Amino acid sequence: MNFRFVDLSVPIQNPVEGEISGGMGAILAADIEYQTHADTHREFAAMFAGAGPEAMPDGQAIGAEKLKLTAHAGTHVDAPWHYFPTSEGRPARTIDQLELEHFFAPGVVLDLRGHEPGDRIEVPDLEAAVEATGAPLAAGEIVCLRFGQDEHFGTPRYWDDYPGLGAAATRWLIERGIKVIGTDAPGLDRGNPYMARDWKATGDASLLWEAHRVGIDHEYFQIEKLANLGALPSHHPRDSHRPRRVRDHRRIGPERAGYAVEGGELLPGAGEPGGDRASREPREIVGVLGLSQLEHHVIGGIHHVVDAALTHRLEPLPEPVG
Repeated sequence: MNFRFVDLSVPIQNPVEGEISGGMGAILAADIEYQTHADTHREFAAMFAGAGPEAMPDGQAIGAEKLKLTAHAGTHVDAPWHYFPTSEGRPARTIDQLELEHFFAPGVVLDLRGHEPGDRIEVPDLEAAVEATGAPLAAGEIVCLRFGQDEHFGTPRYWDDYPGLGAAATRWLIERGIKVIGTDAPGLDRGNPYMARDWKATGDASLLWEAHRVGIDHEYFQIEKLANLGALPSHHPRDSHRPRRVRDHRRIGPERAGYAVEGGELLPGAGEPGGDRASREPREIVGVLGLSQLEHHVIGGIHHVVDAALTHRLEPLPEPVG
């Protein structure tokens, strides 16, 4: 059986030259030390009771990586605990307490391209984007917001210059039974410099992290730093966004998100506006890539580094610019 895989995650990688200019990138970027087979003689000896180069084929030990990063480095799920200590009047849940079925569900891509960095997405913007898909939202669907921000990955613009949901728009989705909201931007809210600008201009602190703070009263989950949403139809029967358990299980879980299409291509017309929903659903979607790995190993639930995808395993289905 022939599959074409669409990887919906961004890689964990060292920043490229010129990428970090302060702001959120300076806080969240990963720091990776790549170790060659000649760099790890000490580790090999520690694992095997003093074994030296003579015990290694051609004196080669193991290739490895050492990472320093936050759980926000790469595509990830925000759990309610990240937003506030409580949600809906109860202790906010951590990533290990979330039911996996929320992250394996029918999905909808809302095309919100054309909005400028710092724009607040309001309810009419969502209504228009939903109408363009040709079908209303259904409770339990995963809503993915396509801004096209992933096209700027690896540049200074990626980290801070993007639109985001306002509080009213976030509540509007939740009121329609949406529990999981994804975005191809680094955050669901607007870029931090724009929130800070408006707070300083108005004195209204509710403008800071307003979409996230909706989680205080309404439990919902975010997927941040998605990629390649343009390769999906507007409606797709199954998305897989599987949060990884982090040992201290506090806030968030790095994830590997994926999408598979049988036959090598999306169905003709998939994702085009108009027409009935059934005609646009690619029913050949049968599986997703659900791996969590570094270049050589599965380590601590962190997903792939750079382009180290292992495709042989399948599972079922800072100032504002301008």
